[in-house]
Amino acid sequence: MVHETVIKNIGREDVEYVAIGTKVSTSNEDISFTREHLSLATNTGEEISSPNAFMSDGLNKDVLGENELIRVFTFFLEESDVDDINELTLHIQAPQNSDEEPLGEDIDVDITF
Repeated sequence: MVHETVIKNIGREDVEYVAIGTKVSTSNEDISFTREHLSLATNTGEEISSPNAFMSDGLNKDVLGENELIRVFTFFLEESDVDDINELTLHIQAPQNSDEEPLGEDIDVDITF
């Protein structure tokens, strides 16, 4: 049953993916920071606009409070074979305040393995 639920939610049985685990430090401030603030580029030229919602941990202001959270974000590869990837760039858009103003700068995190 679990297998069928996964296939139903991701649309296929086999999938190549990259999962990135990170610690998210937060404050009690009213901010907007969701999975849509994250995108990924691979050394193969593939760009993934956001993590898969079903296979990634939640990240929204209801979850965020004044604490540190460990979150895993899963990016599905559509054009690349995971064995061909040796470098990633995780692009993180700055969170926004309640007036939709950025709270800092966008950052790129280069990951080599």
